[in-house]
Amino acid sequence: MMTDAVLQNSEAEVSTTHYRVPRGDGQFLIEPALSVTPELISENHKLLNNSEIAIWGKTLSQWRTQARTELVEQKSCHCSNHRSLVSKLWILTGHQPELIHPGVLIKNMLVDHVANLVGGLGMHITIDSDTVKSRRISIPSEKNETLIKQQIVVDNWPIGMPWQEIGIRNRELFDSFPDRVQSRLSPLKQPNVLDAYWRSVSEHAVSSGDIVDGLIAGRQSIERELGITNQELRLTDLAVTDSFHSFLAHIICDARKFCSIYNQALASYRERYGLKNNSHPMPDLVLKEHEIELPFWIWSAERPQRHGLYLIWLNENWTLTNHAGWSHPLPAQSPCTAESLQEALQEISDQGFRIRTRALITTLYMRLFLADWFIHGIGGAKYDEVTDEIIRLYFQLQPPHFQVASGTIWLPLQDVPQTGEDEIAELKQKLRRAEQNPETILSKEQQSDARDLLLEKQQLIVEQKAASTTGLSRRERRLRTPENQKRYFRFEEIREQLLKLAKTPIQQLKQRLEQTELLAKQRAVATDREYPFCFYPQETLQKMQDKFNQITE
Repeated sequence: MMTDAVLQNSEAEVSTTHYRVPRGDGQFLIEPALSVTPELISENHKLLNNSEIAIWGKTLSQWRTQARTELVEQKSCHCSNHRSLVSKLWILTGHQPELIHPGVLIKNMLVDHVANLVGGLGMHITIDSDTVKSRRISIPSEKNETLIKQQIVVDNWPIGMPWQEIGIRNRELFDSFPDRVQSRLSPLKQPNVLDAYWRSVSEHAVSSGDIVDGLIAGRQSIERELGITNQELRLTDLAVTDSFHSFLAHIICDARKFCSIYNQALASYRERYGLKNNSHPMPDLVLKEHEIELPFWIWSAERPQRHGLYLIWLNENWTLTNHAGWSHPLPAQSPCTAESLQEALQEISDQGFRIRTRALITTLYMRLFLADWFIHGIGGAKYDEVTDEIIRLYFQLQPPHFQVASGTIWLPLQDVPQTGEDEIAELKQKLRRAEQNPETILSKEQQSDARDLLLEKQQLIVEQKAASTTGLSRRERRLRTPENQKRYFRFEEIREQLLKLAKTPIQQLKQRLEQTELLAKQRAVATDREYPFCFYPQETLQKMQDKFNQITE
């Protein structure tokens, strides 16, 4: 028997979404609205715990209970009352362990708020399988009394290495980070939380040898001051559980179908948004007769370079490989069984290799097997349209609802210019008009001096309108061409003479535009929403929390 939760076919209507990034100071995005959130969470809970929904031989509810139980029983999950936690409503979000901006912090505020609203458990999962994209951060600074953006190196982190493998690389550089920032962050009006934040980061990173632990601890130290009490997990915590290995094993067992649907979901997304680049939002998986690219990454602690994971047909048997010198033959069984594959994955893990899901499959696992409610940022929400399609096509389920949250808070800098793009556009339009029709910028006295030229120009305009060639034959148009050309050249002569009269006001207008553009660049530096939240004063972060509390009441 089919339930309402199960799709009747794989052609469910998918709509496009266009989330707008909040740009103004103190603006928030929460979609869908909080007024409907409890109802949607209830719908998700019924869907995900429907006893008629079976996945790979077990009900989805059984999968979820096992996955949750294994997590809360780990020491890495600093939780109490394990059994009661498994049955709670889980409100999740996740992010990379980098120095986050306030828009990401707002996701964590919302997780905490929604968890309290529904009597659930708020949880943040750090995606430590993601790679280091940059070792630098941007800060607003001053040079020659002009607001500029500078780049500061945090530490000599290897670009492209998974965060899980990162430790402190240059202790002197790492320890001096807050001092180097503070000495350049001169436009800031008030002391920020960076020193306290970095003490917590350093303390935990040094004691554990793990920068991710440090970054989590630093963020939590500030969140606790704001009243945010979410539990913390890392993707590593999920990846060592039997449930996660079983999840990977079932996908590998059904790799051709799953990866084909993965590619189909990407193609549907590209078609929906008119995207011509096949690498956006991410490349298709390789799918050949004797080679299948899995939606997973693999690396080892000894060689912490992330590679794709492939299934290849080798020596009459399927083998896992990274195409970089490592391979592991799978059990020679037909048909494939997830149980035997799970044992092979455990062997691979015991040998020091990490197999991790790629982005779409990471959120798929969390939304189906752990969360009752997942909160995305804008980028993650867009990509999870692909995840939704995979859930529809492969699992034949309506995807669970999720929420999108972000926000913008400007750093409280001194003397932020008020110039904006609207003023620049207006000045550019005025300059174009002045260069084409210089009389528009002449003073009354100059217009009086140019009276004869202006009268002649008006007469030429009248003649030009009367000499319109619309509707005439080619011969008639050709006969009028010499007079039209003569008028055109005279128009240009008059314009050149008027430009000489307007030289000074036009130059003044150009200077005004140049100055306005310079101020706009400074304003863009001041109002950048991507600065790390640890650059902000405690008072500013508290105002953000207070405003968030007001809009969520």
